[in-house]
Amino acid sequence: NGGVFVTCAPDIFYLRDTNGDGVANERKVVLTGFHDTKTAQIRMSHPTLGIDGWIYVTGGLNGGDIICPNYPNRDTVSYKSGDGRFHPQTFEFQVTGGKSQFGITMDPFGRRFGCSNRHPVQHIVMEPWFLNRNELLRFSESVHNVSPVQAEAVVYPISGSAITADFMPRLIGRSHQGTFTSASSVFIFQDRNTLGADHYGNVFICESAQNLVQRQIMKNDGVTFSSSIAEKGKEFLASQDQWFRPVFLGHGPKGGLYVVDMYRKVIDHPSYIPESIRDSFDYESGNTQGRIYRIYDQGQVTKSDMNLSTWTVKALVNGLESPLAWVRSTAFRLLMEHRDQESFSALRSLVASSDLPEARVGALSLLNILDRLTAEVLLEALNDAHAGVREFAVQISQEMSADLFVKEAMVNAADDSAMRVRYVAALVLGSMQDQNGLEALTRIASSDGDDKWSRAAVLSGIGGQLQAFLENLQKIDVANKSAYAAVMQDLGQMIGQADEQLAFDQLIREMISSTPRETWHLATTLGLLRGYSAKWDHPPSQVWRMSVRSSPEEAISQFLTFCSSTIADSTLNLSDRAMAVDLLGYLPDYFSMPLLRKLLANPDVPDLQLAAVGALGVSEIQDAAQLLVSPELWSTYTPKVRASVISHLVSKKVFVPSLLAAVEQGVVMAGQIPSSDRKRLMNSKDTQVSNRAKAVFTDLEAGDRMQVYAKFKTVLDTPGVAAKGEAVFLKICSACHSFQGQGGNVGPDLTGMKNQPADAILLHTIVPNYEVYPMYQATMVETKGGQNLAGWIKAETANSITLLTAYGTDESILRSNIKSIHNSGRSLMPDGLEQTISREELRHLVSYLKSEGINPL
Repeated sequence: NGGVFVTCAPDIFYLRDTNGDGVANERKVVLTGFHDTKTAQIRMSHPTLGIDGWIYVTGGLNGGDIICPNYPNRDTVSYKSGDGRFHPQTFEFQVTGGKSQFGITMDPFGRRFGCSNRHPVQHIVMEPWFLNRNELLRFSESVHNVSPVQAEAVVYPISGSAITADFMPRLIGRSHQGTFTSASSVFIFQDRNTLGADHYGNVFICESAQNLVQRQIMKNDGVTFSSSIAEKGKEFLASQDQWFRPVFLGHGPKGGLYVVDMYRKVIDHPSYIPESIRDSFDYESGNTQGRIYRIYDQGQVTKSDMNLSTWTVKALVNGLESPLAWVRSTAFRLLMEHRDQESFSALRSLVASSDLPEARVGALSLLNILDRLTAEVLLEALNDAHAGVREFAVQISQEMSADLFVKEAMVNAADDSAMRVRYVAALVLGSMQDQNGLEALTRIASSDGDDKWSRAAVLSGIGGQLQAFLENLQKIDVANKSAYAAVMQDLGQMIGQADEQLAFDQLIREMISSTPRETWHLATTLGLLRGYSAKWDHPPSQVWRMSVRSSPEEAISQFLTFCSSTIADSTLNLSDRAMAVDLLGYLPDYFSMPLLRKLLANPDVPDLQLAAVGALGVSEIQDAAQLLVSPELWSTYTPKVRASVISHLVSKKVFVPSLLAAVEQGVVMAGQIPSSDRKRLMNSKDTQVSNRAKAVFTDLEAGDRMQVYAKFKTVLDTPGVAAKGEAVFLKICSACHSFQGQGGNVGPDLTGMKNQPADAILLHTIVPNYEVYPMYQATMVETKGGQNLAGWIKAETANSITLLTAYGTDESILRSNIKSIHNSGRSLMPDGLEQTISREELRHLVSYLKSEGINPL
């Protein structure tokens, strides 16, 4: 409407020049409350018009408390994570899925993608309003990493090592075979011909810190996508000029890829440069030299009349078929704004006759936005030859489900040949709440239930129909056994958690007694017992006794035998065997403990060993805790196994005495326990626990960490040996951090630390709370059952949160089971690392982190 929306946290402005003097004389704050307390690179940004008529913005990893000044009586929309969208006419704001920092892009069919520094391409697969439908669903993810991330997200710069970037903690990667450290403006290129047909649908990503733009080829991968660099070892665009800072990509009126070069000597924020040298940097050089480049195939000719404001309605409708994406999107926006009746019949014809699937979708969407979509047109789209058109048609079909033919087509979409169409059908059918919809959901579950996104889509929509869905599921022939087992396990957990005692009793009796037995019987039983245990807060052994009280002894014995034989059967999938080990945590001690002891002592199958730790952690008996920290076993554990053991012991009151005893005896080092957990134990209301904790943890928690850092700086006076540092990294750091592709993902990837000074690396090692990104700050959760967890929030919905704990495990918790939750503002990394290794080992570790690694990429 002649103006622009501008993001400038805490506000979104609408600016318009009404008198042609080049100055916005109309200036309105349409939304406000976006957080702006962090650095500028983690704020809301990137307003992008979606095919649904809403404008999407990144959350900037920051969130906010959003209000609309024009509508002061509206409720405040508060969120900590996710992205958002607002309606350009009503300014209604909604929280959406996503974890985007600076960049949103959409493909022609409305699928949305974002990015963040170390995650170049992320597909927003699931929206929170679908997950919020079922209060018993623990699933809370919304984002899938399409491209390789962190240490595997390789780039190939041709510029030398940027001197000013050498000091930027945790941001800059290796100079000539680096990794994404500043991924921004992820962009799907949609011109048909201006770069050549092989570039259509490719995804481009800016990497300003290393002076390049990468091109990736994206492919279908089930419900979502995967991508990889188009030419290994070669970037689409790279410069030797270290001031070249590409930060934004777009389409334009003449076609081709438009590249915005911010052009700066220093691109990073002063906050990420050590204070000691921060004031010596020139942050302004280049601020008047930004430019926009257009990249195109010189052999392609484009039209010169690109002033679409002068085009007729007919021309604008025809513009939806343009080979230029800018023309298509601008024509779409103008038709949406004008709402001209003359366009309606032409748009309907376009849905039926256009050769371009993106034009058919654009016309279909406009008819829906303008409230001129008919059942006849929708049915045509639901049966379109192109899966993307069918997918979008299913997405918008719910409002017309009263039409019997439309409803039939929606139900039939459950059997579509394209998995993504079936996935969207599951989301839409979940809102129908009738038998036809439930039967269709059952079919999707049986075919696609081994995909976590499809399974979540199905289960999000069954709401209060658990029993009816179960009955439908039990009637079908099981063709895809892994899909069936996955769905039954999650469904069993929901039934165990719900007020469905009769359904629970009947189902677990069937699982115990059914013959011939299959692994999905074990999976369903595991889900039932997990859910029941979480709801009633009973010890697992008691839950088992209560659950099988009406089952024959012979059936119980045969069931237990089947469980142990599944674990021992090396011909089965490892995931099925690990699931059977998980089940041991709920089975009688006389049966489970000998098996778990044997598995725990066998590191040859790590997945089963970790599952055994988890099963013992569930069991809640002192013998289990003492076994986990027995000296003969502890000395054989890998860092990942040790982290898992500590995670289970520190989270449950019944295990804490055994853990403290192990620390007192020197079996477990105090520094291996995160500071957040140490402090919680020291402040325990149980005086015996607090006194014992203070006795072993006070030295670590007391004093000024900067003084400790100053004391240990002398270790850098003598060079370390990188090869020896690798062993230290694997022993001490790899459970949480990744370096050169080795290790965990709890904390930041350390691959990019090579260019930092040795004293900066040492500083962050000794003083982990010196600088903590918001996403890595510890969130403390206490459940109503007395379990204590610490981690950073990986995903959340209105019904559940998923914590990535300090020990590398995912913990999904229903909000209804949470007693308290708060952000500590501290790192998950424990203080006191220097007390767990020698000064020589610390020196070697720093040398290793400054090296290319022993096994470089």
